[in-house]
Amino acid sequence: MAITINSQPTDDIIPVYTYYVPYVVTSTLNTESDFRYVFDLYTKASWNVTPYIFQSRVSSFPRGDGKGVFSPHMFLQSLVGEVDIDPFEEGFFRAQNHYESFEIQLFEQYNPNIYYREVISISATESQIGFALGEDGNPTQSVFEVGDLIFIDPLNKEVEPRLFGESEIISVTYSSTYSYINVATGSATASPYNTKIGYITNLLRYDSTTDRKGAINMTEQYLEYGNSKVDDFIMKTSSNGFFLSEHREQVKYVYDSTYETISYLTDQEAYPNFSDFQFKVDLYDNSSSLIQTLTYSITTPIGAIPTLYSGVGYKNLEELATVLGTTLSTSAQTWEVNLLVSGATISNGMTYSLKTQCREYDLIHLGFKNKLGGVDFYTFNLVSRYNSSVQRTIINRNLDYDFSNGDRGRDVIDQTIKENWTINTDFITDYEALFIRELIESPQVYLIDNVNKKLIPIIITSNSYEFKSTLNDELIQYTINFEKSIDINSNI
Repeated sequence: MAITINSQPTDDIIPVYTYYVPYVVTSTLNTESDFRYVFDLYTKASWNVTPYIFQSRVSSFPRGDGKGVFSPHMFLQSLVGEVDIDPFEEGFFRAQNHYESFEIQLFEQYNPNIYYREVISISATESQIGFALGEDGNPTQSVFEVGDLIFIDPLNKEVEPRLFGESEIISVTYSSTYSYINVATGSATASPYNTKIGYITNLLRYDSTTDRKGAINMTEQYLEYGNSKVDDFIMKTSSNGFFLSEHREQVKYVYDSTYETISYLTDQEAYPNFSDFQFKVDLYDNSSSLIQTLTYSITTPIGAIPTLYSGVGYKNLEELATVLGTTLSTSAQTWEVNLLVSGATISNGMTYSLKTQCREYDLIHLGFKNKLGGVDFYTFNLVSRYNSSVQRTIINRNLDYDFSNGDRGRDVIDQTIKENWTINTDFITDYEALFIRELIESPQVYLIDNVNKKLIPIIITSNSYEFKSTLNDELIQYTINFEKSIDINSNI
C-alpha cells in the first residue's frame, strides 16, 4: 500500500461538535501529476452491522509537506445533530440520533497519462477490452493494479465514442517486451476489433480503510482538545462512567408531578447486545434509610447503539413500580440511580431528591439537549407570564364608486401569531446557575406537558447570560424568555 496513516483519532468514540477530527495521511505517489487524496466517508448507526453506507467523498490536493488532511466532523454533525427526548418513559429506550459509527476509505488519484496503441482483444460478450501500453518496441511498464479505476480517452472520440469513459482493471500483464491490461467495459463499451490509439488520463486506486470509530453528539471545547473526555462517560467494568447530565455530581431536585429521563453511554464492544444490563433505583426516606429498590433488566437485543435513556422522575418511578407489580413507597424522599452489569455497578450514581411546590404558581418544566449530547431537565416554580404577539400583512383597497356599507378600505391578507413566555427561577445555587447557562445556550428545548404527556418545541429568546454567584450577587435568580417554535394557525 502506498498510503501511510500518520495520525488519526485515538479514542473509539469522538465528540463531533469540535474544531477538528483530523486524519493525516501520506502517499509515496504524491508527486505524480494532478495527484489528489480521496476520502470516502461510510457510516452506520450500529457498530457491528455491515455493510456501511456511503455518505460523502472529499478529494484534496497535498499540502506543502505532501500530506493529505481530512476532518469528517461537519458531515457527522448532520447525522447526530438532534437528541431523542422522551421524558415519559418508565423503563428504557434507545437513542437513535445520538451516535453514528463511521470509517473512511482512502484512495489515491492522479493522471498517469499512459499512451495505448491499440485494442488487442475484445471478449465475445464485449464485457472486457484489452490494451497494449506504450509505443511499438518500447512498452510502458505497467503502473496499474487490479481494481484500479481508469479513464480511457481515445484520440478520435468521433470514430470510437464507445471506448471513452471510466473502467475497472481486471487483469495486468507486463514484461520487458510488452504491457497489457484488461478492463471491464463500464462506460467504455467494446466494439469490433480495430487498431486504436489514445491515453489513459486518470487513475483512482483504493488503498485502505481506517479503524472504525464512533461519532457522538457531544461538544469539545478549545481547552479540552486532545483530552479523552468521552471515556469518562462510558459505562464499563474497568471504571464507573458518569451519566450524560450536567447535574451528575450534584443532587437533582424534582417535583412529584414531573417526568424526566437520564441518558448514558454503554460499552458497546464489551456488551454489544446489552444482555447483562440492569437499571437500579434505590429509594430512601427522610432519615436516609433504604426503603425500596426498583430494578429492571435491559434484555432486549438492540444492536450496538451505545446510548440509552431511563426514566428517573417521580412520575416515571410511579409508573415503573406499577409495571414491576408493586407500588412506589409514599415515604420516598431521595433516590439514587445506577447501571449494573451482572450485579456489579458500572456507573457513578446520580441522586434525586423530591421537592415540594409551596407556591401557587404553575410549574414550567423544560427539557433540553446539553453539551454532553444528553438530555437535562429544569423546573421553574415562580411566576410565569404569557402573551401573544400578532404580525399582520395588510393591503389597501380602493372603494368602488357604488360601495356598500361594510366594504373595506384595508384588508388583512395574512397574520402570524406567536406565543411568548417569561419564566423565573427560584433562588438557586452557584452550581444551578451554570446549569441555567446550558439551558439558555441549548438549540433544542421543549416545554413538557406532564399532564397530557406531550412535548412542545420552543426557542429560548433570551440571548445573553450573565454569570452570577453568591459571592458577587448573594442571591441568584434568573428570568428567561421563550416562544413556541410553531406559530398559531388563525382564520379569525
